[in-house]
Amino acid sequence: FFQRTMVPRDIPDPLEMDFNTLYACVMGTSKHVGTSFTVRENVKPALEMLYAIAGGEENFRARPFVSNSNCFVVPPMKFAEDACGVLEA
Repeated sequence: FFQRTMVPRDIPDPLEMDFNTLYACVMGTSKHVGTSFTVRENVKPALEMLYAIAGGEENFRARPFVSNSNCFVVPPMKFAEDACGVLEA
């Protein structure tokens, strides 16, 4: 698999950052991609893009090629609220 290696913090809009890094990762490899999302609202547009790349939602669900891998815990042993929201999305 391929895990997103960096986060381009020079892109100020979290949606643009999540969307563009996911697109770059998926287009740059044929391997399964691990990525994360800044906030839960960014998951739906990203899934719509992934469905289009896969040729439809059914195709993506039959053979998913992206997994979410947010960092869920922040010190001192608390769950990150934004990451938990992404899990619920």
